[in-house]
Amino acid sequence: MQALTLQSREDHVVLKRLAIAVFICILVLHGTHIRSRSSADAPTVDWVVLARITACATGFGFALVLVREILPLGFGARMLLLYGLATVISAIRCPYRASVLGYSMLLCGVSLLMIALVYTARHRSRLQQIESVWFATITVLVIKDTITSLLMSHTLAGEGAARLGMNVTHPNQLSLLAVILFWLSFGNKRRQGAVALWGLRLFLIYVLLGAKTRISMVAFVIAGLCHTILSARYPFRRVAVVGAVGGTLVTFVLLSLLSGQPWATDSLEYLTRGQDTAELRSLTGRAEIWQRVLPRTLDTPISGHGYGVSRFAIGWLGDGDADTGWQADHCHNMVIEVFFSTGLLGLVPFVLMVLYSLRWVVRFPRLCQVFSPRLAAHAACTIVALLATSFSEAKLCVSMSPFQPLFFFYLVMLDRELCFTKPRRTGTEPVVDV
Repeated sequence: MQALTLQSREDHVVLKRLAIAVFICILVLHGTHIRSRSSADAPTVDWVVLARITACATGFGFALVLVREILPLGFGARMLLLYGLATVISAIRCPYRASVLGYSMLLCGVSLLMIALVYTARHRSRLQQIESVWFATITVLVIKDTITSLLMSHTLAGEGAARLGMNVTHPNQLSLLAVILFWLSFGNKRRQGAVALWGLRLFLIYVLLGAKTRISMVAFVIAGLCHTILSARYPFRRVAVVGAVGGTLVTFVLLSLLSGQPWATDSLEYLTRGQDTAELRSLTGRAEIWQRVLPRTLDTPISGHGYGVSRFAIGWLGDGDADTGWQADHCHNMVIEVFFSTGLLGLVPFVLMVLYSLRWVVRFPRLCQVFSPRLAAHAACTIVALLATSFSEAKLCVSMSPFQPLFFFYLVMLDRELCFTKPRRTGTEPVVDV
């Protein structure tokens, strides 16, 4: 019996290593520019789509083998699975049923894989390893996509490719990944590689500025404030200092704009990206999207219009046809997107997941003791950065990207709080982990 148990543990060690490899494959297949095609071709299946489905299905299979080790599930994992079930149900009344089921398969595969990876972790070092895998993989992908974007911008000179990330992934995605990577790079107290890390941070700042994404810049500042305040020994004093410095800077900038200082005028032109007053008032077309979407959410309030296919359910905006109108990729608001695509069945568990994830901020001192100050700070900054973009973006509830696995990772980690709090026995039961 003991030999069988040891053999089972050795098999699970190999399985966990394979699961990490699948995790890397999922990040690569969903987080970088592989091929270009128009949004009208999205429902068709090609080799990239097949590779993505295969990777997520493999992760789902590995998680099912480990399911005995991860039961019973905590609140975060249960809400995540309920949201995945809601995406499947949203295909019932959707004309793009095959596409919805495909996107749901990706979501469910990644969800169960992250649950298995976190729940089978026996040490905090294992959790840090999973986070480091995400960090290293996405760093390589961001560097690769930045170089690709620069090369394509040179090739497409004169065609309006002025923002870093255009015709590759997207400036919004590339810049937000840079924001998260920047704040995840802090927390390592080792002096080895400090120069390389600061070089990486300068590069990520360049990506953020080159993408010219206003919402990512806001997320960068808010995540930075979160990191600064939560990591302070006396948070209230730090809030007072940050508030005073921030108020002084805002006053200085406003006075510079009113007095017509050249640097302030140039900065304002950089932030507006050449858009006129009408475009800025409409939030770059988002107001028109919301006016179209909000009345239609009541058409199917229970199951929604279909997960991942909002751009087809919304239809053509502007003049209303493919020749003169334009098409939105999604609803450009996290809550509206979830309600529009999955209805109340998806909105309720999704909102509960978001509220549950805010425990990283609310219970930060406690979670620093349970996990580590590094993991807690990274989780809090990531959650805050993602939620800061939720008003005009929907990164967590559209097609699969590197944001969902990281959010699921921090979400499910909260379920393990009690497990890592309990004292461990020594010398009785060996713990096998990788």
